[in-house]
Amino acid sequence: MGEKNGNRMLIISVGFLLTIATLLFPIHLPAQGSYPVRPRLPTTDSPGGFPNVQLAYDPNTATASTAAQQVRCAEYCTTPVTFTTTWSGFPRGYDAPYTLVVRWSASATLILFSGATGRVEAKLEYSLDGGGSWSDLEAPWIRTTSGNLLAHDTTPLSLPSNQDTAQVQVRATLTIQMTSCPSCTSGISYAYGGESIWDIRIEASGCQVPSGETTEGLGWDVALPTVQDYRQTLASQGVNFYSRKITEQDPGGGGPDTCWWSLSIYDPEESITGGSWYVQADNTWGPDMVGWLEPWITYYRDEDRTPCSTQFYQRMVIDCGTNTVTYRTNLLRMGFDQVKVWSERDGVYAERNYP
Repeated sequence: MGEKNGNRMLIISVGFLLTIATLLFPIHLPAQGSYPVRPRLPTTDSPGGFPNVQLAYDPNTATASTAAQQVRCAEYCTTPVTFTTTWSGFPRGYDAPYTLVVRWSASATLILFSGATGRVEAKLEYSLDGGGSWSDLEAPWIRTTSGNLLAHDTTPLSLPSNQDTAQVQVRATLTIQMTSCPSCTSGISYAYGGESIWDIRIEASGCQVPSGETTEGLGWDVALPTVQDYRQTLASQGVNFYSRKITEQDPGGGGPDTCWWSLSIYDPEESITGGSWYVQADNTWGPDMVGWLEPWITYYRDEDRTPCSTQFYQRMVIDCGTNTVTYRTNLLRMGFDQVKVWSERDGVYAERNYP
């Protein structure tokens, strides 16, 4: 769903099939270099987590999710402070994932007086069974004096060719502690620690793309009663596209909007607004919502513009590494008269009397 500029209405997705038939098998894109597969579901663990978790898995490898803390004897005594975050939700539908790589860095500053001691530990772990068991991706970085671990890629972890990418998880843990304090009330000794996760990715050798999708109507939206909700199921033939991102794009060529005229307070509606969804575990995505909103219907009815309708195209793409691939182009149709409203996506039609 998106909001158009100016007076353009809130449009909610589209679709009527332009291809003649839906293929049963997904399209296979073979290896052309590698396809980076990144997680999208960070889980902040107790007692604290890394802020800006998305910066660890967005395509911008120059940004990082960073946890940092300073502990002083006078404030924390020897109580440790720990930050932990687990990143999961790697998408499916990629061929032969072969390595897991994480770019990360760490830092420690310890200012110690009168025999005080401190410790900074930065850990990076991985799980291949959905968090059931964990192993070090690199040996824990431990400092009792000041120092830095410069940003670098871990040694690539080889993955089984049949590894379920959705079962891969990465966990980062930062612990800062004053391990001894001559005074826990006035001691000025402190330890500062930081850990940054710059990029988390699985490299895969190929990418699967659905050959199409089917559409079913779910009924009229509760909050927007003139808008029909639709759910889509990707054509998969055994391939699971869980967590892959689906996006609608405007290929142009929409219209005409027969409700609009030159004195209308609204702009003509002849293109989609753009929206994105994530594929669920059962290869469905949505809801894709199609229909005019009530203010536009009331206005055009009062102006005696009915019956009227509009249509525009929707190009559906799915992410494939850092790129997107088109798998379908649809046509949205929606209209109304003085009594009823109607909506259509991919040949699936719905109408109702309204109000």
